[in-house]
Amino acid sequence: MMQKIEGESHVEILKTGSDALFILLGAIMVLAMHAGFAFLELGTVRKKNQVNALVKILVDFAVSTIAYFFIGYSIAYGVNFFSGAELLAEKNGYELVKFFFLLTFAAAIPAIISGGIAERAKFNPQLIATFVLVGFVYPFFEGIAWNQHYGIQAWIKGLTGEEFHDFAGSVVVHAVGGWIALPAVILLGARRGRYTKEGQISAHPPSSIPFLALGAWILAVGWFGFNVMSAQTIDKISGLVALNSLMAMVGGTLAAGAANAFNMVIESDIDKLMSRTKHRPIAAGILTKQQASRFASFLMIASLLIFWIFTTPLATLLTSLAILFYVAIYTVALKPNTNQNIVWGGIAGCLPVLIGWAAVTNSLSWTAFWFFMVVFFWTPPHFWAIAIKYHDDYEAAKIPMLPVVASKKRVYVEMWFHTIMMIVTSLLTIYSAGFATWSYYLTLVLAFVFAEQVYKLRKGEAEYEKVAGRIFHFSILYLTLFSTLLVVGQLLL
Repeated sequence: MMQKIEGESHVEILKTGSDALFILLGAIMVLAMHAGFAFLELGTVRKKNQVNALVKILVDFAVSTIAYFFIGYSIAYGVNFFSGAELLAEKNGYELVKFFFLLTFAAAIPAIISGGIAERAKFNPQLIATFVLVGFVYPFFEGIAWNQHYGIQAWIKGLTGEEFHDFAGSVVVHAVGGWIALPAVILLGARRGRYTKEGQISAHPPSSIPFLALGAWILAVGWFGFNVMSAQTIDKISGLVALNSLMAMVGGTLAAGAANAFNMVIESDIDKLMSRTKHRPIAAGILTKQQASRFASFLMIASLLIFWIFTTPLATLLTSLAILFYVAIYTVALKPNTNQNIVWGGIAGCLPVLIGWAAVTNSLSWTAFWFFMVVFFWTPPHFWAIAIKYHDDYEAAKIPMLPVVASKKRVYVEMWFHTIMMIVTSLLTIYSAGFATWSYYLTLVLAFVFAEQVYKLRKGEAEYEKVAGRIFHFSILYLTLFSTLLVVGQLLL
């Protein structure tokens, strides 16, 4: 009997030790993501601000640690560290390591915000904001989603039959960080010198491409810490999560890369004529068309193989159609020959809606179709706004974008047509999904904000190009928030 007890004890020790090591490795991987955030920000800010940015990022993490240790972790989980060493060291110190792991999630909130407000925030106010967010705001949502606080999960389960499931912080971390960053960006405005007095965009080239590349790569590594290690114990780990995370990243990246590479091969002569594209590899003479074509073909074949093996045949078919449509129909046939190029060519940009739906369900539905139509009608105003800003570039390249070849009145009328249809199909998407009444009201609010910007483009309005720039930015905001509404609405069904 003694031997049995001792045997079980050894097994338990091995289990707790393995769990502690597992979550420690996860904490280290997510901590590495903060290095990725740092290098990304350093690569985008001007060289004179790189040291300041790095110091801010390091101090941000230190302040996050203090706030989460003394306040935030207790709010989220009801645990404090003012206990004896014996209690804290139980299970090989698993709870201590778990704190480290969850701290790296919490500290991602100010890291996300920091990138959005780079070069616009003062040091001390940002540190105060970091302390408040990590110590009080973020733990509130964390406790609700991951620790059953305030009875909200029970209420959602009673209403829908299922609790709100937020694996790896898709809402608690990423969405909350983005929601907080959005008003911060709006309040602080654009970076100094981003726009000229005439409203023209003044490009800020990256200060360090190697820093950007290194940051992106480190984030990709840390992504597996976020996704896979969120299981928190070794017995709950899933190889499927790891593989799907990898293939989602790889397949989507390769497909987009293939389409864009083919586009640059076909439009290399045009790229030489436009100031914003003349530095692309083929236009600048870094690569030949033959080299780029071989590279693009390899990317396309690899992406389709990955989709075929790891998703569904329908998703693979739609992905191949998206690449074909973008390259052959839009780039070759439509873009140089008709002022409606982006109207019909935009179908390629709408297909990812159907691809994503098919990858999960291996089928299509009316909800997916109506959301496809939302993006279809959203695309022309979005790109026509760009064409207004870069009118001279498109004119020099002889690309007949509507704002280049048509009157302002016609541009205004067609923008209104697509805006109205975008709103109608947005409401049809909500109806098809069977969402509650509140979702209609929110959609109409978003629609009103976007339509107001289009109205300002009417003939005779001053600062025509500046208004177009705002339409471009509000179009991105509309699609982002409407997509978020669809996610939230689905979770509450």
